[in-house]
Amino acid sequence: MTNAAERSAAARTGFVESGVAGGAALAPTRDMVRPVTLTDEQRLPAAPALEAVLPGGGVRRGSVVGLEGPGSTSLLWSLLAPPTEAGSWAVLVGMPAVGLLAAADAGVALERLAVVAPPGGSWATVLGALLDGFDLVVAAPDRKVRPADARRLTARARERGTVVVLAGGGAVSAWPEGADLRLALTTPDWEGLGRGLGHLQRRRVHLEVSGRREAARPRAADLWLPAEADPVAAVEVPDLRVLAPDGGVMTPQSGARTVRPVRVA
Repeated sequence: MTNAAERSAAARTGFVESGVAGGAALAPTRDMVRPVTLTDEQRLPAAPALEAVLPGGGVRRGSVVGLEGPGSTSLLWSLLAPPTEAGSWAVLVGMPAVGLLAAADAGVALERLAVVAPPGGSWATVLGALLDGFDLVVAAPDRKVRPADARRLTARARERGTVVVLAGGGAVSAWPEGADLRLALTTPDWEGLGRGLGHLQRRRVHLEVSGRREAARPRAADLWLPAEADPVAAVEVPDLRVLAPDGGVMTPQSGARTVRPVRVA
């Protein structure tokens, strides 16, 4: 007799092989699949650079996350890498041209990542079935989702503990329910190119976090996305120390300056 994890894996194989072409292909598997996660795990793991800026240090299960701005695909891989490495399953819906090599380089476990072709007019049916079988459903709707469908899918994601990630141009605006957590990237700045020499090494971006409930208080951080050695890293702010007129050192602390004596050998 197969256990729940084996039934879930078999159903996911069916999703991938069938391409989730329509509701008929989904019916036999809808009641078989379940997210392979523990019910007491309230958040998905996150990269250290994102823990400090995400509410609670990670993405809450059952929430809708919106990604916007230049570099959002790199941010998507950084969000998927820790959960898939830890055993969670993810699926990309409506992103046929996405670069899986870049995903693998960012640490995403491709053996736990499925790709589903754009479902056309069956968006609500396909997403509803995928919410039952995956921990993360990344959707790039190519059309406006009906408000009634968005409400139903949002409620189902909350019930199942599945994270819905809205990625791709216009995905957030296509979801009339709005996102619980919005991650917006701005001001990209690449480093590494000299005057006709060198190659791109890292990109600095500004991340703004907003949303509803626990994400209602805006947060922001500057990130390397990617960094020189890691897919994502925090931009370290240098510890500025200024010599005071009396020979002390003025060190900024929480926006104020304190003066410490300096011993002269």
